[in-house]
Amino acid sequence: MPDVTVKSIDDMEAIYGGLARRARAELGVTGWGMQVFTLPPDWDGYPNHNHGSEAFDPNQEEVYIPLSGAATLVADGREFELRPGTMVRVGPDQLRQILPGPEGIRFVAISGDGAPAGGSIRSANACSSIAVGRYPAGGWRIGTELRPGAGVKAPGEPPIATKRIPSGPGRIWRS
Repeated sequence: MPDVTVKSIDDMEAIYGGLARRARAELGVTGWGMQVFTLPPDWDGYPNHNHGSEAFDPNQEEVYIPLSGAATLVADGREFELRPGTMVRVGPDQLRQILPGPEGIRFVAISGDGAPAGGSIRSANACSSIAVGRYPAGGWRIGTELRPGAGVKAPGEPPIATKRIPSGPGRIWRS
């Protein structure tokens, strides 16, 4: 039997009131984080967040792959267009917010922490730039998902600890 999983996005478990689908879990992906987001038209509820070293899910590079609709990604006052046919990579420390356009947007969000095969976390080399059409390099951290307020800490709030357990070939990190 082939090691293949096929599932319609609309049949995947919905979370956050239907704004996201658990693509990673539903497909059984074990090498990186992945969700499908469907944001309504002109919605401003997507958090301005990062995945820096003190975030709930630290050191996460993200790649956004728009499937339908359009949105604007805002980072450091600059705007980047998200539309089908483009890919956008955002570095872990970069604050970013996605603002859907008048049609809304459906996109795949892929995340990973850039941990090299040896297993150490590459936080010192994590860049905070945005690159359009480039995949993130390095290893991946799985089991993360964007939640409202993720990556945003109130001043004076203690860091949230996560347990990291090395697993499998290439030492992919799990939370």
